[in-house]
Amino acid sequence: LLNEGGSSKLSLDKGKTYRFRLINFSAFAACMINFNSHPMKIIMQDGSYITETEASQVRLDAAQRYDVLISIADNSASNYPFLFALDVNPDFHNPFLGWNYNKTGYLVTDPSKSTTAVDVVHVFDPIDDSLFTDPTGAGILSPLAKTITLDFAFCFDNYSIPRACFNGHPYVPQLVPSLYSAATTGEDND
Repeated sequence: LLNEGGSSKLSLDKGKTYRFRLINFSAFAACMINFNSHPMKIIMQDGSYITETEASQVRLDAAQRYDVLISIADNSASNYPFLFALDVNPDFHNPFLGWNYNKTGYLVTDPSKSTTAVDVVHVFDPIDDSLFTDPTGAGILSPLAKTITLDFAFCFDNYSIPRACFNGHPYVPQLVPSLYSAATTGEDND
């Protein structure tokens, strides 16, 4: 979905700057966003302000958010396509389910002009979000005393059921949540 399933044509006035909140509300798939004709100025990531950073492409993982500023020049002469593209890696176990991987939207500055152009991206090269900095100048955390490595991958369990694996072991959720067990076992819970 683009724009919650509403119009993919966003009417904008020339000479103004707009704030867009980009949210990937998927449960699994990442999304690439490309505003080829207008650079984005990223101002927030996941609800926290960052030092303003310019980018033409971003990658949004599941549940990730960005706030970006896009300025429309006074001399804009057309409508501008932008591209939302799902990760081209479909569900690792199921065959292709027929999802539309790409969705083109339009920054519309003149409704009388065409909105049929597409934003073609031959190579995605999104901004490296690990390089974002805190606008207050606060540094990263102090040196770590201990490192714990958690390796996440997809695998199959002994019954060929696809699972998420942590450190090489398939994760199978328990049937009864721990808090319910603790609340109902009474003295046997020691």
